[in-house]
Order: sequence, then C-alpha cells, then structure tokens
Amino acid sequence: KLHASQGFNDFTPTAEFPALQYIDSIDSGSQADRAGLRGGDFILEINGENVIRASHEHVVHLIRTSSDVLTLKVVTVSQVDQTATDWYSHQDSGAMTLPTH
Repeated sequence: KLHASQGFNDFTPTAEFPALQYIDSIDSGSQADRAGLRGGDFILEINGENVIRASHEHVVHLIRTSSDVLTLKVVTVSQVDQTATDWYSHQDSGAMTLPTH
C-alpha cells in the first residue's frame, strides 16, 4: 500500500521525509517482501524515473503500467536517537527489481 501526501507541488525533501510516497505495508511472503522492501520505505525512483515529488496517482500509474520488470529505488529512514527528533539515518536500500507477474 502506498501512502499519499498532500501538497506535492510545495514538497521539499528532508532527512525525515526524503520523498512524498512511501510504502505503508508489505504483505508477508509477497514478491515485495522477498525483495526486501519494508513498510516505511520511501520511493525515490520507479523504472529510473525520479518520483521524489510525484503524486500518489502518478506513482500508481507508473507501477501499473510497468512491463515485465518493475525497478524501485527506495530508502529506509530510521531515527538514530529516539530523544532527538531531527536526526535521521538513511539506509539506501538500492534498486530492487520485481517481476510484475
């Protein structure tokens, strides 16, 4: 499931929110789960297209119209210090290629 944010025209990436769209949850045992995607991963690229400021509708369109291969570049953001809300660490999950069938 993808989470949609409002105001994508005015969006500025931050350490806490590096992209507008992120993965809400992953079904256990799914292709996404087997590829290592996790709930909370932010979607940076779909098939080489930068989607950092893309709308939910555009991201869904890109995923649905992919050919036999879907390549996602995502980043996992985790809070380094639970007491300091403005310090975040990015773990670049890299590009993941998932078959669409």
